[in-house]
Amino acid sequence: MNNFSHIQEKLFDFIKKYHTSEMIKGSILFLSFGLLYFFFTLVIEYFLWLDPGLRTILFWVFVLVEGFLLFRFLIIPALKLIGYRGGLSETQAARIIGAHFKEVDDKLLNIIQLKNEKNPTELILASIEQKSLEIQPVPFKKAVNFKENRKYLKYLIIPLIIALFPYITGNRNIFSSSFDRIVHHRQAFQPPAPFYFKLSNSSLEVIEGNELRVRVEVIGDIMPEEVTISFEGNTYFMQKESENSFFYSLESVLEPFSFELRANGVNSESFEVTVVRTPNITGFEMEINHPAYTGIKRAAVVNTGNASVPEGSNIAWKLKTKSTDQLNFIQNKELLSFEKKGADSFMFTKRFLESSDYRITSSNKELNAFEKLDYRIAVIKDALPEIQVKSDIDSITRGEASFFGKISDDYGLTKLEVLYKSTDQENFTKQIIEIQKGTLQNFFYSFPNDLKLLPEKTYEIVFVVYDNNGVYGSRSNKTGSFFYNQLSVEEQTREILKERGKEFKGIATKPKRK
Repeated sequence: MNNFSHIQEKLFDFIKKYHTSEMIKGSILFLSFGLLYFFFTLVIEYFLWLDPGLRTILFWVFVLVEGFLLFRFLIIPALKLIGYRGGLSETQAARIIGAHFKEVDDKLLNIIQLKNEKNPTELILASIEQKSLEIQPVPFKKAVNFKENRKYLKYLIIPLIIALFPYITGNRNIFSSSFDRIVHHRQAFQPPAPFYFKLSNSSLEVIEGNELRVRVEVIGDIMPEEVTISFEGNTYFMQKESENSFFYSLESVLEPFSFELRANGVNSESFEVTVVRTPNITGFEMEINHPAYTGIKRAAVVNTGNASVPEGSNIAWKLKTKSTDQLNFIQNKELLSFEKKGADSFMFTKRFLESSDYRITSSNKELNAFEKLDYRIAVIKDALPEIQVKSDIDSITRGEASFFGKISDDYGLTKLEVLYKSTDQENFTKQIIEIQKGTLQNFFYSFPNDLKLLPEKTYEIVFVVYDNNGVYGSRSNKTGSFFYNQLSVEEQTREILKERGKEFKGIATKPKRK
């Protein structure tokens, strides 16, 4: 009976594959009819807006129908597959196999019938073995073809088209809203309004302090005459632009808020307005440190960035800000950053040698260079020291020449020199004249005083004054040249005799008293 046992194994494999195919077919049909009834239920609720009682009936009918389809197309084939419930009998399987394979025909059915004889004879058993041997090469499992189940996929086309319909039309709430009402079938729902609000603003983000114009479009079969906007506990009428469009302007938005729209008893969802904080400078102070040589004390300039300062001054900007992450100092296209000293404090220091325009900009993560402040620092150049000298050198013929001088400087004098040399020499000889280190004074000088000069020489005399410039070093200014003639002894004697002769002549010609 070995051949028959092998036939029984092949028959069992066929029955298992047959029920597996039934499971595949049942799954396709369950999805097809289940989805179709599911959408049918949603469509009824979508158009009818049933009250809670009828919606509850619709819900339980849906559960019963889906339960029946599940039991019919999935549970029963599954029970047959695992052998829990009577499935395909060997006789039924033999008929299916015989109908599929011509070489089997009724042989398999006869083998099973002979095997079911109560008292089989040796002849019957031999006949069973013989017939089993004849059909043993036939692959029974090929009588079941899984691909034949593809013909049932056509039933899925309609549910899939219905499922895609909301995405095609752009109204994705067709099924979601009615599904939500069916799931919560005991809850009362209000039918949709005859119109709805569509916000026209691309964004509800506004820069702090700027105007926000809220625009709304009313879409529906009925158009309201008035639309109101409510925020911060107050309600305002929106202005009508056209039949279905309205707007409301808020001049200066400083803080975020939410608002709702309302018309004919229909309320919109809550809309949130967000405010982009602006980086602003709230406090402005400049501390000016003048060069030490000027003698000018430290000064503070408040609420302006314009100033006139001596050359070489150091200026420290101390700024207070709001909602600011960065401050930049821009001068001659060069960008430098302020140093952050605290949550809202910034500092920057720079030395000025030339007059210059500059700009300060404030930025944060949302706004770059939002505030732009333009100022100018005017640099007062250190003036050259001034010197004025008068002399009687042109009216004397001998003796000492007197020089009367006035010297001045904007910040201070350091030194006064007199330079002299004979005209036939190249280099001057230097002599220091004592002065006070102020800004303005007079001086007196006699030449040659106690200097040892060579007789019969003409001397060139120049006065040079120096200031206290601490930026570039002391600078000087000088007078023009004065010329002094040193007479010989004989020339001096002649000059004396000549002067005395003039005196005697004046006495001789004086008229006598009568």
